[in-house]
Amino acid sequence: MRGMFCKYCGKQLPDGANFCSSCGKQLRTAASTAEKTSAAGHSTIFNGYTSPNFSAAQKIRKTYNAGNLIYWASCLIALISLFLPYAEIEYLDLRKSQSLMESYDGIIFLTIILIAAVLNLFRLNSGCIILSLFNLILVIYECVSVAPLLKTFGHFSIGNYLLFIGSSLMIISSAAALILWIQKKRRLERPLINNAGGK
Repeated sequence: MRGMFCKYCGKQLPDGANFCSSCGKQLRTAASTAEKTSAAGHSTIFNGYTSPNFSAAQKIRKTYNAGNLIYWASCLIALISLFLPYAEIEYLDLRKSQSLMESYDGIIFLTIILIAAVLNLFRLNSGCIILSLFNLILVIYECVSVAPLLKTFGHFSIGNYLLFIGSSLMIISSAAALILWIQKKRRLERPLINNAGGK
């Protein structure tokens, strides 16, 4: 038979006893009982109330979802667009195609896209949304600033369209990744909280 002994009179007592049935001494306080119970990963009970243990909910790890995968595909589309003809310039008998990588603007877009891909690697969805929004603003600014010149001497090419598509998809997919993660976290936390609360 397992048990414990009173530290005052030595009488054998059942496990978990707070008072000695022989000498009446208090063996342990409610605070020490609560600490030991919480350390064991169980709910703490005081006067019939069960306080939930949220340690399990806090251990939910962030994982990749469909939004993250689409985000990488969007980054790839935007990256490829930098090396394709962005515009075709026509002047007299001269016709020339130019990509963004032939200008300093291409280096800026390349840097932003690579940083965005790294943020997505670490599943920093909020950071991806902010950076993608900034990237799309630069894409629109690039189009607006170049459009007057091309209206007279040329036209946009496939690189421009792919860059706009890729940049737009980056925002949509990063927002989707964040929403999917929040939904998954709530779905996993709900049964843990219900179980801890005794519902």
